[in-house]
Amino acid sequence: MGWILRFINNIKKRVNERTFCNLNVEECDKAEKIILRKVQRECFEKNRNFSMQTYLDPDDLLRVTTRIIQRKDQESFRYPILLPSKHHIVDKLIFEKHVELCHAGIQVLMSTLREEYWIIKSRKTIRQVIRNCLRCKRFSIHSRQSISAPLPEDRIREAQVFEVIGVDLAEMELEGAEGNEPFQIALEVPLKSSNEISYIEKEKIRCQEITTIQTDIKMLETQLALTMTGTE
Repeated sequence: MGWILRFINNIKKRVNERTFCNLNVEECDKAEKIILRKVQRECFEKNRNFSMQTYLDPDDLLRVTTRIIQRKDQESFRYPILLPSKHHIVDKLIFEKHVELCHAGIQVLMSTLREEYWIIKSRKTIRQVIRNCLRCKRFSIHSRQSISAPLPEDRIREAQVFEVIGVDLAEMELEGAEGNEPFQIALEVPLKSSNEISYIEKEKIRCQEITTIQTDIKMLETQLALTMTGTE
């Protein structure tokens, strides 16, 4: 649109008075206002029943009267331009600002656009535009989560205290050894029987020794009146 306006202005001038350099700020601003005015006429020509207070500025653009009009700030921030939520020009505007802000998220993008534009249903519209961004879609892919297996019967059936007991190797401290040495596991299992207290002290053991320790624990489990004490 800016180059079209440049062409129209050049054909009205003499050859030595024509402009051939890049577009300046004034030409870009004028082209933007023409495009936004066309968008407003397409979407708001038949329906102007807004829940907010609006007015037409000298450029024939529909602007919103916000509650911060007493603030000492730019006019575009105090009176943002009203834009529809479903229009391809609005989508392109949001996407351009999204790329300019290094693919910012919804909240950052909405706050930045709010400094100049008041987009109806802005959060929903911005979310849809970001979802169509290929780069954001590539980096937002999550790994597939495995489905949790159902709990075993002993975990869910009604039972007395300590009726179902076993070996739990949770919260193990693993230390990787250099070379071909096996991993080591720090294991602590305090058990208490009716006769005496038997402890397997906390120490570092090899993976091959876990089976032996499990056997010792099973032998303690078979004793009568077996109880388990927790460490605090």
